[in-house]
Amino acid sequence: MSKTKKILLSVVVILQVVSIITFVVIQEVRFSESKIITLQTQPIDPRDIFRGDYVILDYEISHLTENTTKRNGSDKTTCCYYEFWEETDKDVYVFLKPAGQVWQAFGISSSYDGDNVLTDNDANLTEFIRIKGKLTTIDNIERFDGEENFRELEITYGIENYFVQVDTGKIIETADDVKVNVKVNKHGDSQIESLLVDGNKWP
Repeated sequence: MSKTKKILLSVVVILQVVSIITFVVIQEVRFSESKIITLQTQPIDPRDIFRGDYVILDYEISHLTENTTKRNGSDKTTCCYYEFWEETDKDVYVFLKPAGQVWQAFGISSSYDGDNVLTDNDANLTEFIRIKGKLTTIDNIERFDGEENFRELEITYGIENYFVQVDTGKIIETADDVKVNVKVNKHGDSQIESLLVDGNKWP
């Protein structure tokens, strides 16, 4: 190998290392003042032959329901919505509050401030956090049993993929209970901190 090629190769390697270090530093700064919350999830384990094993995490807060005739009602078994969206592929903020060990959704808005989400829930609200996601699907569910119609919304948060060591994904998939510790910063950005597999921190 010529001296010029060696120099070029060294420059490429150095740039790659600097790029990785820069990314890590940016992520550390980005989540330096974050709060760790726990989310309930049910994982599915596909195989990515190019990158090893990873699990796809399907969060409870990724599938929310809305009563279309009582959107501002006080039924806390479903997530209350304050904007009747017809289009998808838009950024939203899902508002969460603690419910035992995990955090659950109580409202959603396209606004960071939450519009009426907080004021309509403040009577029972002592602690909350907002997490940023993208609304991907809206399904209108029509009931024929006398119950009110509702809509199902699907939301992604960018924390659905979690890479694990090769041949260990099935351990997570077959676990009885999987929760995820997630870092959420003040802007609503999120990052996986760790998994809780049958109560044990993973890895």
